[in-house]
Amino acid sequence: MEDYNNNTRIVFDYNLKHCIMNIPVDLIEQLKTFDYVSLQDTQMKLREYFVFHQNEFNIAGRLTLSYECCPDFYALISAVIADLSMCETWNNVYDQFVSSLKQDETLFDASYNNFKLCDYGDDYNEKEKIICMCSHLCCPENMSIITNRYTGLNALIACDCLEKTGIINSYHFKKKVKKNDCYSKIIVKKELEKQKLKNKIYKWEKMVSQYLEKNTTHRKCAECGVLSILKNEPLWKKKCYNCYCNPQAGVCLLKTKTRTRNNY
Repeated sequence: MEDYNNNTRIVFDYNLKHCIMNIPVDLIEQLKTFDYVSLQDTQMKLREYFVFHQNEFNIAGRLTLSYECCPDFYALISAVIADLSMCETWNNVYDQFVSSLKQDETLFDASYNNFKLCDYGDDYNEKEKIICMCSHLCCPENMSIITNRYTGLNALIACDCLEKTGIINSYHFKKKVKKNDCYSKIIVKKELEKQKLKNKIYKWEKMVSQYLEKNTTHRKCAECGVLSILKNEPLWKKKCYNCYCNPQAGVCLLKTKTRTRNNY
């Protein structure tokens, strides 16, 4: 039996089993779908169920709908989709995940359908966040659906939870993601957005750098405020050439030309 990274404060005992067995059957049935939206909604209802019924099982502290309770919700939903008749400890619950996945050594694509990626569709917004079974917000390209082969029940889970509990490592997860057109499309879109942002930041930094560099050699025109007068020019020279030559005092010649063109 493997020792998993189990940080839950909940005691695995008959009180917990009894609480899980009292979950409405129609809610449990909703965990048989591979629709990630439905799974996300169902898992939210399950978290609310456990918060409301937390006095029925043993926990060191209070269960709330907050990030501090992520390990607890991960453990609880893992137990919900497990065959509890085979479980006496939390390790027994997590063993069902791992043993389900190890039935297929080809990254779980062939016949067992124990681990699959979400079907987002072509029009999916890659900026949308999805909620993992632990209640943490995650990026869509890090999400997947895991099936307990003993019960046929599914859970919507992020790659961090998969890796922390030894279900699948980051390398194999990313390898599987890269082979999926939908996930690859989301990743490419995000990379393009990052590149656009980098380009904007680069242009802005270049403008600031040029301004600071010119500020060391030039001073501002007293009329238009542009850094256009060399600092080694006489101090009495307070206007740039365009403002000095413009008959309309106090108005930059460049601005006057622009204004004139707009009036035609």
